[in-house]
Amino acid sequence: MKTIKKNKMERIIDIGCGEGGYLSRISQKFPHAKLAGIEINEDVAESARTNCKDIPNINIVTADVHEYSPDHQADLIMVNNLLHYIQPEDRKQLLSRLKSWLSRKGSITIITPILHSKKGEEFSSVFNSFFSAFENLYPTPTEEDIHRLAKELKLRVKTFKPVVTEGGWYFIQLSNR
Repeated sequence: MKTIKKNKMERIIDIGCGEGGYLSRISQKFPHAKLAGIEINEDVAESARTNCKDIPNINIVTADVHEYSPDHQADLIMVNNLLHYIQPEDRKQLLSRLKSWLSRKGSITIITPILHSKKGEEFSSVFNSFFSAFENLYPTPTEEDIHRLAKELKLRVKTFKPVVTEGGWYFIQLSNR
């Protein structure tokens, strides 16, 4: 919320919006913002539409992020609790695509556990061990992975801070400027 207010962000896209919880909370504080949720799972997207039906500034779209294109550039693109669904070798392509949707002063924010983080290393290791048991889940990134991707995509790591210290979960802001 601080990022949105501080940077006067008006167009926000939530990638993998789930049932619309983040968008709903943002709408309460920023009722004039134009909010879009992208969700690949039709049942989950329908649940988000139901949850957000009385909120006129939220639009939920059932789409694959690799095939979707927004109508307008975004000031903020949120990628929350999603990177573990993306193969590590495909993350650069995803972030590159999202970068192309950003306004000149736009940002991509990511909330994810960080492997071998300075905070919560034990939890992130257990988290990754759990993921290895599933075919559709992948290791979470390291701090070095995030910095390398940002550098390769000519994005600046504006923020990299723990949000759940003991769990190794981090809030990351990648910025065009």
